[in-house]
Amino acid sequence: MTDQITIIVSEPNGEPGRKSDEDPCWVFDEPHRVARYQETCPVWGDVVPYKSVTVIVDAADEGDAEYSLGYVHGGDCVSRRKEMPDGRVALRSDYQCW
Repeated sequence: MTDQITIIVSEPNGEPGRKSDEDPCWVFDEPHRVARYQETCPVWGDVVPYKSVTVIVDAADEGDAEYSLGYVHGGDCVSRRKEMPDGRVALRSDYQCW
């Protein structure tokens, strides 16, 4: 009897931008990160789950932010998105590499 193992490689979505070339984790720093594990999220009003984070970025930086989040959390990590009244974008990222 032969057991088969399936391996899935989780890679960030999109292409790195200027910010992620300089520092792949820039989006996790203040002022972008607004809530992390066990904190109440000011955007969605829930308690942020384990290994998740809510960030807010300028709309122009959204693609770069998604790449950076995927660099740390794995591909397809953005589970929620909201356009803010001031033109910025909120993203909830959940860890995918279990």
